[in-house]
Amino acid sequence: MMLAFLFMLSANAHALDQWWNGVKLDTQLGNYAVFLGSDQRMLEDESRLYHFNVKLGASTKLTDALSAGLEFRVENSDPVEDQYRDEQRLTPFASYKLRLSDYSADIRVRLENRWFDGDYSLRPRVRGKLSKKIDNIGLYASYEYFFNATKGKYNQSRSALGAELAIDNNLKVGAYLMLLDGTGDDVHILGSEFSYTF
Repeated sequence: MMLAFLFMLSANAHALDQWWNGVKLDTQLGNYAVFLGSDQRMLEDESRLYHFNVKLGASTKLTDALSAGLEFRVENSDPVEDQYRDEQRLTPFASYKLRLSDYSADIRVRLENRWFDGDYSLRPRVRGKLSKKIDNIGLYASYEYFFNATKGKYNQSRSALGAELAIDNNLKVGAYLMLLDGTGDDVHILGSEFSYTF
């Protein structure tokens, strides 16, 4: 099933605009899940890396279903060549998970405090995710809504279908297709993810 999903992704690669990759390392320290991650984004037509970030964060369970945490991120982006932008983000977040028969549902809220080019912006993000696990494979669909609270208007949305394969108890790899709306034209994205738990 995972191979069929990856074949479908590669077969549709010609219609994609960007490739996004994510790497994440995490571990448990007492009651806290601590993580270090990085995202890289590449433009398909120009085959150049235009976005890179590093993020560090921690979260803790408040109840069996509810968790909360904080993330700090620094990033550099260059969507238009030679127009660099550095950004820092401090993001508190909360996630609520529930079980729906054979499916799992997750609602996540993030409040991004963003500093870039001498400006500040507050951007809330709300994501809903529905997933189902079959043996060591997880399938999911998600939708995330972004709102620029500083300007009081819609920012963007992301719709995704993906799959995740647990290689063993520590290593997971994943792939997804995403539609990003809100940047003028719809952007079609092929994504890959790698995570390792210590």
